[in-house]
Amino acid sequence: MCRTLEPGYWCTDNNYGEHFLNFPLSPELQQYCGLDLLQLFPEEANKVEDMLTAVWVRNAMGLKQSPFVAVQGLLRAKTVIRSKVGLGEGMENPFDWSSIRKNYPWSSRYDPSLAWLAKIDKEGLVATELHQYVDDLRITAKTKALAWRASSRVAKICSYLGLQDAARKRREPIQEPGAWAGAVVSTVHSQVLKGVTQECWNKTKRKIEWLAHAASAEVDGGISEGPWWERLAWGQRKGRRATYTIRLLRNIGVS
Repeated sequence: MCRTLEPGYWCTDNNYGEHFLNFPLSPELQQYCGLDLLQLFPEEANKVEDMLTAVWVRNAMGLKQSPFVAVQGLLRAKTVIRSKVGLGEGMENPFDWSSIRKNYPWSSRYDPSLAWLAKIDKEGLVATELHQYVDDLRITAKTKALAWRASSRVAKICSYLGLQDAARKRREPIQEPGAWAGAVVSTVHSQVLKGVTQECWNKTKRKIEWLAHAASAEVDGGISEGPWWERLAWGQRKGRRATYTIRLLRNIGVS
């Protein structure tokens, strides 16, 4: 996501509603997926011999293929959203771009602060982009108005394609949006920053503490009691695994 962000850019979120149910179940599987509705319609008990069956025709929770089929369908929808579909004469797609900026590490003009590849609009700025994480969508744009236009197009094309747009989960354009796909970004103060929530960071430190125990090292204190790797008491099985764990803890600065 950060590869399409520049200082001062805006982010807004859209979301698909009823992720799996947007897409039909494979006809080959429909004959094996049924529901017994007799408990819902007991008055029909005298009219059927065994059970009142209905065929399930949509992707269902628990089916192995459901995540793949749903994400595949949404990626195809993403291609349509960024295309010219639904645009009248003289109308511009908010996702339009005019050129590709190449910034390879082996080039003489390589800038490590820029993405290796970037779509550039006609004004020479990074173009509006649509990012997808399963059924969550995040739009990045250079202005607040452009972010709103892009969000509106996403909702309209989704409706055109028969996909539910969960308007209740939409977020207005902002330069310091909330967490998305495990990351928190900010484009204020002339810089782009990326981090994680405090909750995720605490969870990571707890997992590393568990690794220290798994490496046959004893931890004398808790996570918040200072650099506890200096207080590791060696057991009988001290060795390379524990040494690696200590090095890992020092590198990430767990305290």
